Amino acid sequence: PRPHEEPADLQQHHRRREAAGGVERAHAPPMPNPPDRGQATRPDWRRRAGSWFTRAVETKTCLVTGANSGVGLVSARELARQGWSVVMVCRDRARGEEALASVKAAASGPAPELLLADFASLEDVRRLAATVSGRRIDVLMNNAGLMLTERGTTREGFETTFGVNHLAPFLLTNLLLDGLRANAPSRIVNVSS
Repeated sequence: PRPHEEPADLQQHHRRREAAGGVERAHAPPMPNPPDRGQATRPDWRRRAGSWFTRAVETKTCLVTGANSGVGLVSARELARQGWSVVMVCRDRARGEEALASVKAAASGPAPELLLADFASLEDVRRLAATVSGRRIDVLMNNAGLMLTERGTTREGFETTFGVNHLAPFLLTNLLLDGLRANAPSRIVNVSS
């Protein structure tokens, strides 16, 4: 459609409504200053409606594990930039505080928070879950992981890669699952490489 016209799916919706019950609708005036044909592919009213919607909803909270580098850090930074409340989970305090400063600099909403947990210990995972269990969490992003070239074991005796990459996120998800369900529609994002 042209920038000042309704999309085809919306036109079909209005035709069906009118056919079903004879409902009349008011036609919106054409948009002022429509872009040239070769410019924008997305009508301006969609951009305005989208930004209004994101401002109108309450602040969402995302818990990001492995948030001190890579995908976790970028995700935490971008969510904070969009106004989300971000809870960053890192293993190392120094690296976590460095990442926290980076995310704070980008934040446009609530200040991000840093929690420490070593996923090589299921006891640390239980402590983390107990710390955040009373909070509203809309998205749990299981991003923490590692790749080792030599075999090692966790504190509980599991092979380290299996313990950190599989058992720890599984346990954390299950410990937080009731709270995530209570905050529906919530999401669980599992990152793997």
